[in-house]
Amino acid sequence: MKKMKKVLASILVAATLVFAITMVSGCEVKIFDKDFSVKGLTLTLEKQFAVSESESFDAYFWDKDSDIHIYVIKEYFSPLRTADIPVNSFDDYVKYNCDIYEVDEDGVVEDDGFSYVTVEKALERVESKVKQNFVIIVAMYEGKDAYWTVEFACRKVEFSSQKDTLLRYARSAEFYDYTAPEKTFDDGTFSITLTDEFKKADGYDDYYACFYSGEMSFYVDRYEKSEFDEEVDFNTFVDNCLAVMAGGDAGIATFQGLTYFSTAWESDKGVIIDSEFYMFESEDSFWTVEVLSDYDDYERLDDAILNYALTVKIK
Repeated sequence: MKKMKKVLASILVAATLVFAITMVSGCEVKIFDKDFSVKGLTLTLEKQFAVSESESFDAYFWDKDSDIHIYVIKEYFSPLRTADIPVNSFDDYVKYNCDIYEVDEDGVVEDDGFSYVTVEKALERVESKVKQNFVIIVAMYEGKDAYWTVEFACRKVEFSSQKDTLLRYARSAEFYDYTAPEKTFDDGTFSITLTDEFKKADGYDDYYACFYSGEMSFYVDRYEKSEFDEEVDFNTFVDNCLAVMAGGDAGIATFQGLTYFSTAWESDKGVIIDSEFYMFESEDSFWTVEVLSDYDDYERLDDAILNYALTVKIK
């Protein structure tokens, strides 16, 4: 799964390090009055909390005075349904987390709009290299487009006095419709504008480029015209793509200069994947942009995929 398996083992080390790096590097640490919002989730905390970005979490909050740490993990519905352990409902998500955090399902507590388990972990402080016991309330929620895990952690010696505060923070969670801001990936030859939740993937040497978010993936490929044994026009290239990717069964569609088709296939885990296949032509090359998403989300994501494809520019 996205981040969760590596979270608990490094929870305090990573988070404290992130905060230290933020302070040393001079990056802005924002102080809020009470409401902290991130990617569709709002938590109401005390105003002295600081928030910092982290590669391991969708958000990290820390109150230096109380030594309370809060770690936010957002997991979109679609990739969870493709996991080795199927997650098709919130109950499944809770069971999945019980496995991740190595707790018995009997330890799950149902609260006001969320479920939680309590775990204990001995963690090494970055600044002192001394291990301390921390207790973590692992709260799980079902949001508008994803499940959420939010970890509320404090030192074990203070847990009895801090527990009510941690649960108050957990009960403050509210969810809102979230649209991520856009950014453009441009290498001088190919460009596409996606939301800032997308990342460019490394290690996909078989493709020109790959971009992914929690909901979909874009695979970009380039075919130089000089590599073909004979002269191939764009229509022939489209027909070949259709034959290879969809067995010739899908219908070609056009929209505002785009040429594309849709097909679906079953993964080796038994999940139906939707594939949108867009084809482009430049002076010396043909290009394909294949977009993969969970078939169950096809209708919801269709307009977004089309709008992303319309931003493609080839120079």
